[in-house]
Order: sequence, then structure tokens, then C-alpha cells
Amino acid sequence: MCLDTDLYGSGIYSITFGGTARLSGNLPTAQFSSSPNTVCPNSPINFTNQSTYAHSYLWDFGDGTATSTELNPTHTYTTGATSYTVTLTAFNNCSSDVFTQVISANNTAPVINPISSQSICAQSEVCFPIIVNDANYDNLTVEFSGITGAVFENIYTEPGYYEADLCWTPTNSDVGVYTVTISVKDEHCPPPYPQSITTYAFQITVLLPSVITVYPTSSTICRGQSVTLTASGASSYLWSTGATTDSINVSPTINTTYFVRDINECGGVATATINVNFVTISPPSPTVETCGGQPGSVTLTATGTPPFIWNTGSSNAFITVSPITNTTYAVTDANNCQELITVNVTASNIPPDLWMKDYYGDNGQEPHNFVPGLAFDIWNRVYQDGGLIHQDPDYSANNNPNYLYIKVRNRGCQASLGTEQLKVYWTKMTTASSWPFYWVNYMNYGKIWGNIIPATPVTIPVIPAGDFTIIEIPWFPFNPADFGLPKVYICLLARIETSTPNPSNPNNPFGMAFDEESDVLHNVKRNNNIIMKNIHVVNENPDNIVVQTGNVYCEVATSYNFLFNIAEEEINQPFTADGMVRIDLGKEIYEKWVKGGRKGRGFEVGKFSHMSRNGILHHHSLQHFPNAPSPYTISITGTAEATIENIQFEPCERLPILVGFNYNAQPEGVNKKEFNYDVIQTVTENNSEMGRVRFNIHRPDCVTPNAGADQTIGRGCKTILTASPIENGNTYTWYDNATGSFIAQGSSIEVSPANTTTYELQMVSVNGCVEYDLVTINMDSDDNAIACIPDPNAYGCFREVEVIPNPAGGNELRVKFIAEEKNNINVSLINSMGKVYSSDNLKVEPGPIEHKLPLDKVPVGVYRVIIKCKEKMKEVMVERL
Repeated sequence: MCLDTDLYGSGIYSITFGGTARLSGNLPTAQFSSSPNTVCPNSPINFTNQSTYAHSYLWDFGDGTATSTELNPTHTYTTGATSYTVTLTAFNNCSSDVFTQVISANNTAPVINPISSQSICAQSEVCFPIIVNDANYDNLTVEFSGITGAVFENIYTEPGYYEADLCWTPTNSDVGVYTVTISVKDEHCPPPYPQSITTYAFQITVLLPSVITVYPTSSTICRGQSVTLTASGASSYLWSTGATTDSINVSPTINTTYFVRDINECGGVATATINVNFVTISPPSPTVETCGGQPGSVTLTATGTPPFIWNTGSSNAFITVSPITNTTYAVTDANNCQELITVNVTASNIPPDLWMKDYYGDNGQEPHNFVPGLAFDIWNRVYQDGGLIHQDPDYSANNNPNYLYIKVRNRGCQASLGTEQLKVYWTKMTTASSWPFYWVNYMNYGKIWGNIIPATPVTIPVIPAGDFTIIEIPWFPFNPADFGLPKVYICLLARIETSTPNPSNPNNPFGMAFDEESDVLHNVKRNNNIIMKNIHVVNENPDNIVVQTGNVYCEVATSYNFLFNIAEEEINQPFTADGMVRIDLGKEIYEKWVKGGRKGRGFEVGKFSHMSRNGILHHHSLQHFPNAPSPYTISITGTAEATIENIQFEPCERLPILVGFNYNAQPEGVNKKEFNYDVIQTVTENNSEMGRVRFNIHRPDCVTPNAGADQTIGRGCKTILTASPIENGNTYTWYDNATGSFIAQGSSIEVSPANTTTYELQMVSVNGCVEYDLVTINMDSDDNAIACIPDPNAYGCFREVEVIPNPAGGNELRVKFIAEEKNNINVSLINSMGKVYSSDNLKVEPGPIEHKLPLDKVPVGVYRVIIKCKEKMKEVMVERL
């Protein structure tokens, strides 16, 4: 037993023996590692001692040099042995242990994969695979020699491995035999130590290729044609099509390049390009359906080089054809290329589908997104004349009917049954009125406000497939006076009911594509057999048209906007470009609008603006119009749409607005007489449309007034301005042209300007026309050089004017006077606003004259009786009781 005190220390130890006992842990174990683990000349190697239980060491490096007792020695080998055996002896006081390891000095040479010698063709690229492996995982450097112009491509390298393609395209001048040497350097021992070089050589023979030609080298054909390509210059050939003959026949459908080469070694290559022109017809597989014996149609469109010639004779790029049997059509383009296409004809079995047109461009599709209320296929005629243009219904006190005309169409491919029913309803409510509540026996204020028109339902006669019929329905419009109005806005609703099931909704009892709901607008949009039209019932020609507005919701107060909109088809030449729209909101709606912040755009309140004839912008009050508008009136001119916004209605609240139109004379060179204008109500919160009215405006022939010839008067003098022509019902208003300020109303006025002044005459005709003229009164620059005109009331022309009775309570007014001479005398009756109720030109002889003015249509008020002759005028105020 040995106890190494160098390991355990000095002292007294008690050792007890019994059974089998052994003292362990004091025997040394020798172990080491080296870095690097291979030997390069004159390169040091570091040894790391990994022994245990040892306190002294003896190293023998195996090269015959001195030993070492260091713990971790470093040693440099200078001899040229291929390997060295290194021995480490580890000691302690009890024992020793020996560990040996062989360190290699050998460098295994890299291995180059063999490359066979071969022949290649000049003008053709060839690539040789170069692959090198090194068992020592050394970094490798690869080079080549023996040829010029070659390059390594697709290089991949990692320790111990190298791969690349040696690519070369020899020229005709390179014809010959070449030895190519591949040299590989391994970096087993880094510089400056010598590096080993491994080489591999192979032989390349460069051959001269044959010369091949092909005819034609290029050609242009039409798709479907063919061309023959012929090669020469060799004894055997291989084409890119796979053919091995000297000639091939090809028929490409697109531009194509063909290749041919000598099938033998180093055969030459030639090419030929064939360009293909073509014309196509779309759609590629057209089919039409006959419907009810009527042929369907399809549009065939040619694509290619124009111009085109079809076998139908057309020279357009497209033709629309309606064959009754399968028919082939041909088109030829400018390149004389032709295409054929066959249109196949099948018979359709679509059942009858009765419908009515709801908007311009409607073709019966279900659903559509256009706003209802402007239906094309329902219109009114005052008389039974079969006219096709809508007229507002006219109430007749003599119980004469108006006539509704409804155009019913069949878009199916079978004739209708002849049992379908047409029903027409009306309501005085808005277009958003709930169905059927407001349309069937609806009572309001003790009067019928909505119901089915008594002459319906009408059985619709059999309508052939693709045809239509117009149904005439007599009806008796109610009296607008029952509602205290000259014109009342209503909605008409026409419905077709059929027992034929709708394929998309077979359980609906009336053949509707979608089941009806309370939202009538929704119903119209989704079903092509329901249409709606907004109209007005009149008993005279009023200045204002009533449009009913309000809240369609009866549960909650709701804010709305009113949009006064130029119809889409009128954008380029709208009515408001030279006309004016007047909207009387009424006191209640006006105050709601003020409360909501007076929001909106595109209008003027209580006035309107226009450019005078000499380019001065005037702002005139609306109060000088006939039936002077209320102070709650807005006016709209110009080409932009107008809105008033954020008007809150209480639940179910309904209030009217009044819409009026005024016209300017038609601009020179413009022949447009009819205009469309929309009034639309939308919800402020989400801008959803709740209803609309379309006005079809017929511009009358407007007459331009004449304010008379310019005059020159002396300072302090008076003169009379007289308008012409003077017509019953016209209103004449005079303004200062420089400021637009109101001067007076009347067909004749007396003025005495302090300076030269231009006056603007505005004439508002009974037909709504508004036109202007200018007259200038020049002030004599030499005071008193021009005498004042005679007193209009002086002797001459007429005298002793008397108007009786005054006040007038009957149906006529007698105007008496004595004519002083044979002349023309005008007698007019004008209200305080300048509206002319009567104007008569009398040709008189000298003596007493009595002229009667009718009062049966003149309302209560104060009027002026004006007698004029030449420069003389007499005015008498009369009260109408």
C-alpha cells in the first residue's frame, strides 16, 4: 500500500483493515491533446496536459530532440518525417502512467474527377464539369491552362471540395487539338510553407462545323396557312420539330422561329422565322336563343388589322347578327387574313314575364338601384287622344275623365296567358308612403287620400313574346280645391298581378320576384311588375306647385335634407343655366331650417341675382314677382345643384313646399325646349333617399320687353318710361341699373333723375318668362337748354276721366272720358305689385268714350286704372270689394 503524501499531505493517518479493503485515488493517469493535430514544417504545435493525480511529467516528442518536463509544452518539428510518436509519462510518489499519440505529417493529395478527352465544334459552347475532393478538408485553389477565352462558371467551394463548369466557345480560328491542364493547390500548410499542387490533363479537339442554309429565312402568313422550309449544305438534318428531312411544311399559330442543324458531328445550324398575322372573332363560341319565334342577337367583334370586311357586307369592326338557324360568319382584315365563326341557335323556354319600364335604360332586371318615381310606362292624358307624352291630370267640374295609359311589356319567350291583372293606385302622400296602408282606402281629414283607381283591375290581353300592349284607363282626378290648392302632388302606383309562379320566388301569389314589404320604394326597385310615377293634379295654371314633404317615420323625430337637382341627362344644358327655380319653404319648414343652422348651398334667400344686359350684377328681391313670394322663399340659378339641410320633422309630421319656375328667353342658337328637374328628400344622417319629384319643364316662347328709346331731358324735368308689349297678367318692375335698386312697378312710370340714369325693366309674363331691357335717360349737360316735356295732365288727347263705381263691388268697372282727337288710347288695370289684369288699346274718335273693364277674375284689393295717350297719362286709384 502506498499513500502519496504530496497528494494527501503530511500527518498521522489511521488505517483499519477488515474484510477486503483498498486505498484508491492516488494512481496517476497520463493524457494530452495537441493543436494543430497535423505537422507542418517549422510550425509550432501546442500540447495540452490532461493528466490526473500526477505532479511531474516527462515529454518525448518523437523527433530525437530533447525531452521536456513542462506541464503544457510547445514544440516545433524541423525534420521531414511523415509522422511522430509523442510520449507523456505522468508521475506521483506512488506510481507513474504513460500515454502516446501519433501526430501525422502526411498531406493527402486532392483528387480531381476524371474528364474524358473529346471533340467539340467551333462556334458552339461546351462546358466541362470540374470536381475536386480533398480528404484533409483543405481549402483548394483551382486553375486551368492550355486554352484561352474559357471561364469557370457556377462555382461552388467549401473546405475539402470544389465544383465548377469550365465553359468555352471556340471560334473557327480555334480549330485544332488542345491539352487542358487542371491545377489544384491545397492549403494544407498555410503560406509561407510550401503548398502541394495536383494536376490533371485532358485533350480537346476543336472541329470546323458545316455551313447550313434554310429558305426562306423569314416569311409572313395568315393563321391557318402553311409554308415550306428547305435546308441545304449538309447530307443529313435535324429540325427543331424533330423532322430529319431536308424540307418541312409548317403552319404555326403564333410567330415562331425554327432551327435546323447538320445531324452529324459539328453540324451547322440555321434558323427561319415565320410571322403569323391573324384576325379573331369574339365571343369565341357564340350562341343565341330564339324567343317566342323571334331571333335573338349577338354582337361579333373582330380583332386584327383594320379595315375589316364581313361576309355580311359590313366594314365595321363589329356586327350584330340575329340568325334563325346555325350560321357561319367570316371576316377578312387588311392583311387578307380570314376567320370563321359559327353562331349556334337554340330555342329559349323562358316563361312569360310581364313588366313595366321604371326608368330610362330599364330592361326589366330585378332588382335595380334606381330611385322610383319617374316611371316611363305610365302617363296621363287630359283627353282620350292616345298621346304618348305625359300631361298633368286636369280636374273637371263637368265630370270629364282623364285617361291613364300603362305600357305593359312581355320580356319572356312565351305569350302571356291573358289572365294577368293590372291595378293602379294613387296616394296624396309621399313616394315613401307605406304599402298598402296609404294606398288602399286611406282616409285623412275626412277625405280619401289614397285608393285603387275604380276602373281597375283590368285584365291584360295576351301579349306575344317580346311584344307590348298599351292599356287605357279612364279616371276622375279629385278637385285640388278640396285641399285648398290649385295643384296637388300625388303618386301613382301600377302593379301587375299574375298567377304564373316566378321562378325565383315560386310561392309568391302575385308572381313577384321578391315578396312585398311596407317599404314601397323597396318593392318597386326589386320587382319589375311594379312602377311608380309622381304627378300633379291641377285645376288651373298656378305659379307654384305643391310638393308634400315630411317624416315617414312615426316613432321618432328625423332630420332631412332637400336636394334640388339638375337631372343627370341635363348636366350639359340645365334649365337653371338661364332660368330660375323658386322654392317657398313656408313659415314652419323655414323656421325648422333656421333652427337647424341654415345649412345648405347653391341658393339665395328672399332674392335672386342676374347679370344685366351691360354686365352689372343685380340682386333683386323676389317680392316683385307675380303673386309675391313669401319671405320664406329661396331662389336657385346657375348650373350647380342646391341643398337645404338638417330640417327636423316630428314623428309623422307632413308639410308642403311650393315649387315655381321662371324662364329667360331662349339663348340664340339653342333649340332646347324641355328640361327635367328633380326635388329629392333624403335622411340627413345617412343620405338615404326617401322620395323625389321630377318636373318636366316646357320652356315657353318668351318675349323680350322694350323699355323704350333713350331720351335726353333737361335738369329738373320729368319723363315717362313706358314698357311694351303690355299684356294681361304681366308684371313690370323698374330698377336702377347701376345699383339694382327697386324704383317702381307698372307698365309706365314717371321719373325725374338728377343725373344721367340707366333703368332696367323686368317683365314677368304670365307664362313664367322673366326678361329685361335697358333705357337711359340722359341729363342735358347745358342746364335748361332742353325744355321740360308738357304736363301729362295738361289739356290734349283726352280729358274729364271718371271711373265708376269706386269702390267696385260688381263684375265690371266703367271708365269714362272725352277724347279730344282721333287717336289710340290705352286703358289698363294694374295691381299694386304691377301685375296687369287687363290692358286694352282703343281706337277712338273725338267725343265721349265709355270702356268696361271686367272684374270677375280680379281679387279684392287696391288697383290703378291708367289711361295713356302719347305722352299723356292719367292714373285713378280704385278699390275692389
